[in-house]
Amino acid sequence: MKNITKFISIYLLIFVLCTASLAMAASFPADMVTKKNGETASSNTIFNGEVTVSPTLNGKPHGMPFKIYDPAGKQIYKNWAAGSQGQRLVRLSDGTYTIKVTTYVDGSIKSFENVIVETGQSQTVEAAFNFGKLTIAATLNEQPFSTPVKVYNSSGKQVLKSWTQNPRRTEMLAEGLYTVKVTNIKDTKQVVTFENVEVKNGETTERTGSFGE
Repeated sequence: MKNITKFISIYLLIFVLCTASLAMAASFPADMVTKKNGETASSNTIFNGEVTVSPTLNGKPHGMPFKIYDPAGKQIYKNWAAGSQGQRLVRLSDGTYTIKVTTYVDGSIKSFENVIVETGQSQTVEAAFNFGKLTIAATLNEQPFSTPVKVYNSSGKQVLKSWTQNPRRTEMLAEGLYTVKVTNIKDTKQVVTFENVEVKNGETTERTGSFGE
């Protein structure tokens, strides 16, 4: 009899504990936040569609940061399109999104609006950035010379302030016309100015500031 009573007591204890556990589980909200494939969403969200973000720099895959926004303009995801292919696949629930990709070269942004994600569908957002290269060098008495250089765009805004280094400096710039000023660090009154320097996408433009003592 004692064993039966003891067994019943243990059973009742287990029953009470199980009931309490179920009650606690039921008390959590249905939209409890969770993480799934890098996105933050409610626990009942289904990630049905796929979007591959694929940035390129002068025609070649290149890692760049990007952000995804919902229809209300709220940022819901950010990451880098990276790896050997410069891409990233993101799984999203059905809906319409805006994707913005930023290039490190000059901070310019390509925005893709009304990207529609649907169940079972895969698509690629290709963000193509194109730049030219400007190579600036300097010589002093016909010898390579490291000295200050400034570059201005067609609106007069300074886009580069650096040194020519030794023997030259190369920077990526957006296609357009620029003014380049190279200053002799040993005699700041000596300034070589190049106006209307044309930079073309995928091409390299060179200028050399020559100084003498």
